[in-house]
Amino acid sequence: MTFLATSGGPDGGLWVVADGAGPRRIADIPDTSFAMRLPDGCILALSGGAEGRVQLLEPHGDAFRERDSAPSGGGEPCFAVLDPSGTHIVIVNYGPPGVGVWRIGSPLASLTTTALPAGGSGAVPDRQESSHPHHAVFISPDEMLIADLGADAILRCQWHGGTVRHTGTVHTPAGSGPRHLAVAGELLVASAELSNEVLATTLTELRRADGPGVWTRSAATTHGEAASSRGDHISYPGDIAIDSLGDVLVANRGADTITRLRYDSGRLRTLEERAAGGSWPQRILVDGDRVLLAVRGSDAVFDGAVRIADVPMPTWIGPW
Repeated sequence: MTFLATSGGPDGGLWVVADGAGPRRIADIPDTSFAMRLPDGCILALSGGAEGRVQLLEPHGDAFRERDSAPSGGGEPCFAVLDPSGTHIVIVNYGPPGVGVWRIGSPLASLTTTALPAGGSGAVPDRQESSHPHHAVFISPDEMLIADLGADAILRCQWHGGTVRHTGTVHTPAGSGPRHLAVAGELLVASAELSNEVLATTLTELRRADGPGVWTRSAATTHGEAASSRGDHISYPGDIAIDSLGDVLVANRGADTITRLRYDSGRLRTLEERAAGGSWPQRILVDGDRVLLAVRGSDAVFDGAVRIADVPMPTWIGPW
């Protein structure tokens, strides 16, 4: 079963797709940017645009209904991650930037907000005028990383007792715009939305360095004209994942392709680039040997090359 969040206006909301069956809407929440199933069977959903809202949904028959809602602790909430203990949710707000922390089982009104380093900016004026946190991963039970697209930075943070404390900053190359992160073993990769490349390093190198030289940079993730302006289309690498083979997959929005790369002996090598099946591939889900793809601009979900669902503007896809 696959779980979807969609932002298709009045037809948006949350959906599930069972193998061999069509999509079924389980909650009517317009303009949902992210959703996740919680250990207790409830759903946490992010929405609200610049206002930033977090909603808690509980089962109600074959669907879900709102139990609680509250501000997300910033604007444009775009991602949330469950901590390794399974007791807290960390919510990343793009702008105004901030990190919200909520303890599962408590009222959403108890959500706390942690300020991130102030004054961050980058080399691309219209996209990096200030800090824009976009994604977070835990790399140990007490350490997490936050990708800051606006500041060309990966923020190292200590996690303890439900609190986030910024402990250091690892810079990425100027104008790279790190959007999403993926970790497998020692390998850490980042999609660089603004420079159209993938950045890679090891966790060991990350922990002992703080400059852009720590990163291995790929060639452009798209080939030929797709790597630059093509009419009104520009390639923006977005979601990134590491598959069961250890290869890196990156979704190229604008170029509308998926690129597979391999990191080996300090080098990133492109193995292949294939069509995404539609416009604006938004989210990659690696589920065992399967690779599922939410293609926002074409209102579609793909399992490999097979279109398995038609839903309005899927923004997130996850396991149910």
